[in-house]
Amino acid sequence: MNIGVSGETIRSVSVSGHACSGEYGQDLVCAGVSSIMTGALNALDILFPDQCRLVMSGNRMEAAAASGNKQLQAVLRAIEIQLETMAEQFPDNINVIRKEV
Repeated sequence: MNIGVSGETIRSVSVSGHACSGEYGQDLVCAGVSSIMTGALNALDILFPDQCRLVMSGNRMEAAAASGNKQLQAVLRAIEIQLETMAEQFPDNINVIRKEV
């Protein structure tokens, strides 16, 4: 998982790959991350239709912010917190990288 930031502004949240914590179709860690991101992309599409670029392709999901809107940033931060919570619970399967873009 990658969190792209510019200072304190979140520019993108992306997830790709598989958690490999179980057999294909039985991987609960992957299912949890997928649920977080699917719900997040749906919410962003409804709440900020013109302020985000959303990608859901194969095993990759990404939300890229086109603005620094405070409400949008709050939602992106909530997504980051959810993903970090999963990473804390499953450190062998999930890695969150926060980097300047």
